[in-house]
Amino acid sequence: MPQPIIPIHQQEKLSITFGDSLQPEFQLSEIQAMFLQADTSKANTKYSMNAIAALKEIDKNTDLIVNAVSETNEKYCSVPNQIDDNTMLALKAEGLISGHGRSVKITERGRTALRDSYLQSKNALLDNRAADKFDYKSFSRIAKTRGK
Repeated sequence: MPQPIIPIHQQEKLSITFGDSLQPEFQLSEIQAMFLQADTSKANTKYSMNAIAALKEIDKNTDLIVNAVSETNEKYCSVPNQIDDNTMLALKAEGLISGHGRSVKITERGRTALRDSYLQSKNALLDNRAADKFDYKSFSRIAKTRGK
């Protein structure tokens, strides 16, 4: 009986020639893989109260002239003089603001940090609210008098 005809790419010794190898073509070193992986550690970062307070002050100072001139619909804010340059550089290094000089815009990470700080703060309306307790005895008296 004759041997069956086998295509070259399915023969044992020639599979590497046609790209059927088990290893990827371009192997990354450990350092390259570390830099190319998505950075998820900064997504859940909690920022200091000083950074959040500075972000709130920056968010209050919207620069109307720069917003009117800008081609995109981005909200530019002017950094107040009470915030020093070191704090502003720290906010830029953390990725909370971007821009140049004293005209900056709050990044998506900064908006998320502001939102989280607002949601974590206590609501003043809930603190002042008093729950009325239901008085069963007075209700039963009223029900008896109306029922007769």
